[in-house]
Amino acid sequence: VFGLGRGCFSSEVVVRKEFAASIPQNLSFVEAASIPLVFCTVVGGMQEVAVRNEEILVHAAAGGVGVAATQLAKKRYG
Repeated sequence: VFGLGRGCFSSEVVVRKEFAASIPQNLSFVEAASIPLVFCTVVGGMQEVAVRNEEILVHAAAGGVGVAATQLAKKRYG
């Protein structure tokens, strides 16, 4: 499984089941571990500043947070 919780950079953590998910078969442990932090960062930012019908500019779209921002912006706002 992968997820997000306190002590995320530890080798073992305890999290509520709502904050954990099964790793898809096409992802490695390392790839799955990168998902929660970057997507939570983006979701938090978009909730604070993104407004429907406005343009979204993603700086450094080649990094983890930038890729997540691009994917979520396309999904949410077309």
